[in-house]
Amino acid sequence: MKILLIQPAVSPAKGGAQWNTVRLAVGLTERGHRIRMVGEFHAVPEMSRILADAEISVASIRIHGRGIRPILSLILEAKKFSPDVIHSCLRSGDVAAGIAAFLLRKPVVSTVGEKLPTDNDVRNGIGWKGRIHKTLLRRVFTAIGATSQFAKQHLISYSGIETSKVKVIPNGIDFESFDRSPTPTQHQPESSLRSKSVVVGVVGRIAPEKRIELMPQLIDRLTTKGINATGLIVGEGISESHVKAVVRASTASERITFLGNRTDMASVYRKFDVLVHFGSVEGFGLAIAEAMACGVPVVAANAGGAAELITDGHDGMLVPTGSIDHYAEIIASLMNDRAVYQRLSANARTKVKQDFSINQFVERYESLYSNAVGGNSD
Repeated sequence: MKILLIQPAVSPAKGGAQWNTVRLAVGLTERGHRIRMVGEFHAVPEMSRILADAEISVASIRIHGRGIRPILSLILEAKKFSPDVIHSCLRSGDVAAGIAAFLLRKPVVSTVGEKLPTDNDVRNGIGWKGRIHKTLLRRVFTAIGATSQFAKQHLISYSGIETSKVKVIPNGIDFESFDRSPTPTQHQPESSLRSKSVVVGVVGRIAPEKRIELMPQLIDRLTTKGINATGLIVGEGISESHVKAVVRASTASERITFLGNRTDMASVYRKFDVLVHFGSVEGFGLAIAEAMACGVPVVAANAGGAAELITDGHDGMLVPTGSIDHYAEIIASLMNDRAVYQRLSANARTKVKQDFSINQFVERYESLYSNAVGGNSD
C-alpha cells in the first residue's frame, strides 16, 4: 500500500505527535508499505536521520502556513505520489489533506489527540477555516484515529462526525528504548526515598493547556511537608516565557530547572522520582506513558486521556484537576512508602508493555487504512 503521511508542524518545540508519525512511518515501512512523508522534518535532525536510515522519502513542504499555497503544494505532491490513502497526522493538516483527497478522489484519514479543539471551538468553530474543517471531517474524511475515548468524544462534539468513523487508536511506546534499568521490574530513582528528597518532573510542550506554571506551588507545598523537593521541566513551547516568569517570581525559583528539549528521554526520566501531569485536556499523554515505561510513578489530573492511561492506585495516581494539595499529599505518601512506590512502578511498566506497544499502534493504523481503501473503492 502507498501511504502519504502528513505532519504539518515539525519543530523541536512540538510535542509527541511528530515522533509518533515517525514511528508509524518506520513501522509501516518494515511491513512492506511504501511511505512518503510530508513535513519539515529537517528541522529535527534526529527525525531526519531515522527516516533516512529507514529509506523513507520526505517532501519538505510547509503545510500549516496561511493561504492557498500549502494546499496547492500538497495537491501537487499527492498527485505525483498517487497514494492509496492520505493520512493527516495532526489537526492543522486536516484542511489541506481533506481538500487534496477530495480533488484527487483518494481516501483520507486523520489522527486526533494532540491539540484538541477547545470548548469554545466546539461551540463556535474557528472562523471560516474551522467551518471548512468540520465539513471536511463529516463529508470527506473516511476514518479518524482518536488517541483515547476522551479525544473521540471531544471530536464528535466538535464536528458532528459519525461515531462509526472514529476508532480509538492509542499512541505506541517504544518500550525497549526505555527498558534500560538494571532491575527490570522496578524503577530505581536517582534520589533517595529515605532521605526525604524528591525530584519531581514534568515533560511536554510548554503550552497553556499543560498548566506547567503550577510547578512552583507544588514544590513549595512539598517543602512545607518537610520534603527536599526539586523540579525539572522538560520541553519548550509558546508559554515558555510566561512559565519561566512565574518560576522566577516564586519562592521555589532556585529549586526548579528548565532542561529544554531533550533527545535522551530514557535517561531524563530516570532522574525523576515522580512525574506529574497538570493538564486536563490531554488527548493521550505520551510523556505519561513513557514515564510509566521507565517505571516512574505518575501523579496526574483525573481528566482527559490521562484518566484512561492510569488505573488509580494500581499503576499510577489520579488527583482532582488543579488540586496542588492532593498532588503534594500523594507524592509525600509515596516517598514514605517504598512498597507502594515499587508496586506502582512495576505495574506501570507492565501496562505499557502489554497495551501500548509500537507493533499494536502500527497494526491498528494498518487496519484503518485497509478499511478506508476498501470502503472508498468504486
